[in-house]
Amino acid sequence: MISSTVRDIPEHREVVRDACLSQRIMPSMMEYWPALDEDGISASLQKVDEATIYIGVFGHRYGYVPKGKDCSITEMEYDRAVQRGIPRLLFLMDADHPLKISQIEIKAADRLQQLKERLMQERTVVFFKSAQDLKVKVVHSLSHYILSKISGSTPHAEAAPLRSPVFDPRNYVFFVPFRPKGQQVVGRDAAIKAVRAQLVSGHRTAIGQTASFQGLGGLGKTQLAVEYAHLYRDEYPNGVIWLSADQDIEAQLIKIAEKSMWLAAESTPQDKLAVARQRLRTYSHCLIVFDDLQKPGVIRDYLPEPEAEPHILVTSRFDQPDFVPVPLELLDLDLSLQLLTQEAGQSPANEEELKAAKEISEKLGGLPLALELAGAYLRHRPLGWIRYRDLLNQNLKAALPGKLLRGSFTRHEADLYSTLKLNEDALTEEPLLREILDVLTWSGPSAMGESLLCAVLDVKEPSKIAGALSLGVALRLLRKTPGAENYALHRLVCEVRREDTPLAPRKEWTIRACESLANWFQTRKRDFSDLPRFEAEFEHLHAWHQNVQSLAPELAARLIWLQAYPPFHRGHYQDSLARLQTSRALLGPNEDHDLQLRANILTDLCTINVQLGQYGEAKKCGREALDLRMKLLGEHNSETAMSFHNLAAALKALEENEESLKHQEKALAIWREIHGEDHINTALALDGVSASYRAAGKNKEALEIAERALAIREKVLGHLHPDTAISFSNVGNVSAALGDHARALQCEEKALAIASELFGIRSPIKARVLNNLAVVHHGLRDWRKAAEFALQALTMRRELFGEQHPDTLTIAVELTAIWCESGRVRQGFQLIDDFLKKLPKDNPRYEWLKDQNQSFHRRFLLPGFRQPPARRR
Repeated sequence: MISSTVRDIPEHREVVRDACLSQRIMPSMMEYWPALDEDGISASLQKVDEATIYIGVFGHRYGYVPKGKDCSITEMEYDRAVQRGIPRLLFLMDADHPLKISQIEIKAADRLQQLKERLMQERTVVFFKSAQDLKVKVVHSLSHYILSKISGSTPHAEAAPLRSPVFDPRNYVFFVPFRPKGQQVVGRDAAIKAVRAQLVSGHRTAIGQTASFQGLGGLGKTQLAVEYAHLYRDEYPNGVIWLSADQDIEAQLIKIAEKSMWLAAESTPQDKLAVARQRLRTYSHCLIVFDDLQKPGVIRDYLPEPEAEPHILVTSRFDQPDFVPVPLELLDLDLSLQLLTQEAGQSPANEEELKAAKEISEKLGGLPLALELAGAYLRHRPLGWIRYRDLLNQNLKAALPGKLLRGSFTRHEADLYSTLKLNEDALTEEPLLREILDVLTWSGPSAMGESLLCAVLDVKEPSKIAGALSLGVALRLLRKTPGAENYALHRLVCEVRREDTPLAPRKEWTIRACESLANWFQTRKRDFSDLPRFEAEFEHLHAWHQNVQSLAPELAARLIWLQAYPPFHRGHYQDSLARLQTSRALLGPNEDHDLQLRANILTDLCTINVQLGQYGEAKKCGREALDLRMKLLGEHNSETAMSFHNLAAALKALEENEESLKHQEKALAIWREIHGEDHINTALALDGVSASYRAAGKNKEALEIAERALAIREKVLGHLHPDTAISFSNVGNVSAALGDHARALQCEEKALAIASELFGIRSPIKARVLNNLAVVHHGLRDWRKAAEFALQALTMRRELFGEQHPDTLTIAVELTAIWCESGRVRQGFQLIDDFLKKLPKDNPRYEWLKDQNQSFHRRFLLPGFRQPPARRR
């Protein structure tokens, strides 16, 4: 049932109708009702009674109030939907929506406001700024409604209690980080149609600009891709994914996995990345956009597998031979003038102003970005067409035309530098804007968060830079990320300002800014909850390392050290190791230089080398780090305790169990004294001591300590936390070693319950717990349950990660063993044979899987089959 006032918003009702039809929902609208033998109120309420979902659209008219009634028919329809308890989707016209006088009802404005306030109290409403915006939001809301019906949940509170979110790698995704301009796009209709034609014909498409602008953005290649994605989103049932190829693709995929609820937020970054990569490479009927591609190798690992058939759209400043180009020509004079006056929000008032406007359009050479900047300046500053033209003519810089406009079809060397440079005059209104521009000029190309920006500027309160940021956005010098306080400097502006503000003469400012930036990252390097923020700002860390490496090598070493943390948390240990080694080399052989940083690097090298199996090197680095921290900080220090803990891990790996236990107990004693018993570091040390006892065969002592670690984590982190689930699993492992399978099962089942509640129906942690349960039941020789849990884990890992993931291979081997030992030998052989055939021979796990396969065939040789030959060594 589509309910609204009719005469004032007919276009909006039509787009809602189209949105319903696109989702295969039949709309009920009074425009299409037959002649009925009943009054208007009865007919309207009857249609509500027949409806399964109510869609209300509210503008600026309250609607017709029948004689003898105290509310409008529109409000009566809503009341009947409330009485019936059917789902209600409500859409309210935004204050920025363009209006005509006929669309506003003054007399009933108070009653309309009361109704809107009631709607906002009873439901989460959605605001729309145009008819097209309304259509997009109705489609989005209906798709969520349909998904909720499929998953068994209900979108209205009266019908059922709230349920947990559905975390599923198949969830619909529409991730485009920029808004469409719609009708404000000038001169690009043909290009959008050409893109559609190329994609439908099966070709990959690159949107290349014929003028080869270095770093040019705005209403160009990227904006065209944005318009296409929004315009044709309904043609892609599996969604739209936008990736900036000039930024960290893995960090973007993790963010998309979180926003699309493919996995719960508590999942590890490496799990989110694995699921997102699997989705990206295997789904058809979707659109994938790679924005600002420079080198094809950057996206090679993210292109679809041969079986998948998505549409792939690329924007690039360079020729991409693998994609069919759709060139973007510069705007002609008429279109340039149209865009300029549109962006300025005003038209020339007389012939003299029209002449000035044409001269400005001609001067800017048909470049959309330049026209937008000029229009923004005219819109926000009362300078006028003639004075602006004169200002533009006075700020020419001869170097830019040849550098940025080489090969222009207009053959006109418009000086974009002067267009951007003129905004310096406005910086006097907001002095901090100049400092913001300086910081962003030498930072990475992606948007910088307000928190980091304040830290680099040494500003305590974000409100102190709000005015400067607002001015920068108004002049389009800055681009604000929708829905977030993140700001980016346009890359062309960045290039211009780098010529104007080199770092070499400003060494003290550069070092001060760089140290502030490093401090911000260092406080967020260990806490898992801070990792998404760390990764979101990673490009700026890398950029400032490049800025400072010739000015202050020791500071550059610190920034490279910090860059090692994201790959470590993701499990990319070789990458992390390489960064740590580079950082260490930058410090040089002088052992007296920055001893604190040297100790930090050595501590992390110890940890990384343990993960990589280089135990001797790990022990050496851990020993050096401990000696340095004892010298610098003394024994009674939390960082020193961490060095004791890390060195203990290396010693345990080398089977030096007595020394390992000694160091773990030292770390435990220090952390207990500093933090007390109920602290996550204390629990970490207890886990280490428990592991040492398990290695020494002291399982009873190990169990007692593991239980204490569990108690701390339950108290500090709560029951519903991944670390708590891991502690339950640790207790279960020790219990199994002691032969207490009942306790082991109890703990693993608690871990499974926590994982299920935290992560939903499928997740990597849940797959891991299912695997552990399979192992426990395997040990009990309960073949039915062991096979059941193993098969669940295998199915889940296949869906999440694909066939070649190491965890998938591990559970496949476990299931093979269960089937073979329970008498289902042929089924077990078939499973591991199939995996081996599909696994490429250059896969690091291929030889291991081959050995497992041969071992199974030797142990469980079927009658009538020849014994496989022993492998030569």
